[in-house]
Amino acid sequence: MAANAIKDNGKVFDRNVAWLVTNLKHKAKLRGFTGSNTKLKWDSDIFPGDFIAVRYRQNGQFAHIGALYQDSNNNGVLDGEDLVMHAGPNALSYSTVANAGFLGEVVVLDNQD
Repeated sequence: MAANAIKDNGKVFDRNVAWLVTNLKHKAKLRGFTGSNTKLKWDSDIFPGDFIAVRYRQNGQFAHIGALYQDSNNNGVLDGEDLVMHAGPNALSYSTVANAGFLGEVVVLDNQD
């Protein structure tokens, strides 16, 4: 998923979630995200394909990442009902932001460059 964002001289390097959070541009940071509406607007602040990463424990590493997919309830802002593509214990799949576990300290990373 992150291969396009981390090319260097034609080589693609394997990087973990913490590396991506450290090295990619942050579009937004949400502390204590519970899935309720945010001020992040689809198609102006965030876009399909932007990465979303979560840190579950205070002072822990960012441990899970996915790609924003769509504003599934068409309210125009990021919330827990919107869809992400991610892989966890199961294969790559679509889930809502809330069901995929993106609750807590969340960052949205730019994957458009």
